[in-house]
Amino acid sequence: MGLYQKKDTRFVIVETAIRLFSESTVEDVPVSAICSKANVTRNAFYYYFQTKNQLFDAIGDYITEEAKRRIDLSSDASSYRRIWEFYRPFLEYQIELGPDIMNHCCFSRTSKGRADFYSYVDARTAASLKLLIELAKANREITTPADPESLVWASYAVVRGNNIKWCFQWGQSDLIGDCKATLNTLFLPAEGFAL
Repeated sequence: MGLYQKKDTRFVIVETAIRLFSESTVEDVPVSAICSKANVTRNAFYYYFQTKNQLFDAIGDYITEEAKRRIDLSSDASSYRRIWEFYRPFLEYQIELGPDIMNHCCFSRTSKGRADFYSYVDARTAASLKLLIELAKANREITTPADPESLVWASYAVVRGNNIKWCFQWGQSDLIGDCKATLNTLFLPAEGFAL
């Protein structure tokens, strides 16, 4: 039971921090406010997170898992459109949270050499993406000559690149439009299949 309570407390701190950061700015929310709203002591906070950067690592993990939970590939859309439906929740959730939170998540990971360590594309999701790419190629929805395995990681890289640009431009770029455009450039969709 103790282990469950520890995980639960960590989760409450992360969700509370996200809520407070969304209502204000990261700089305007001290650890004491997070503790107060989460109903935990400062000692409990620092048990789980020795620094705010560690909190942002946990927020980055939370964002990834929440975005994965929002993926819905059950539509009757084309295989190429379902590739987009895989990335869309990740991007929309980040827009929902705003560039302040996302910029801090990116910065905390970059400062530790973990800039792209969000695991949005893990082994399971990579296999699903590869299958969708193979289907899109077989159905002639995309015309790129690149192999599906390379396209999995290239598509993730261009989406992450646009995401990082959006973060560091404080939300001033068109994250959704830019991602659609770069995915279209990468996959070379056939007529009528462009995002």
